[in-house]
Amino acid sequence: MISTKEDKGEQQILKFDNAPLSEVIETLNEYYGSHVTLPADYATLRITVVFKEVSLEEAIEIINRTLDIQLTI
Repeated sequence: MISTKEDKGEQQILKFDNAPLSEVIETLNEYYGSHVTLPADYATLRITVVFKEVSLEEAIEIINRTLDIQLTI
């Protein structure tokens, strides 16, 4: 499994290990009930990241900084 969701008491953690960005965005859209679209040229990028109690906006900002891209919500 590429991503995992863990409940640690009240904390919700999303982990991605060398996951395709397309799958990360799909998971975030499901988790937050959002509709972030991923440009086709970003779909094959890969990322390893852990999100712990972050908003969708914070998650997208982390992705943008890590991969030096410009995703928008």
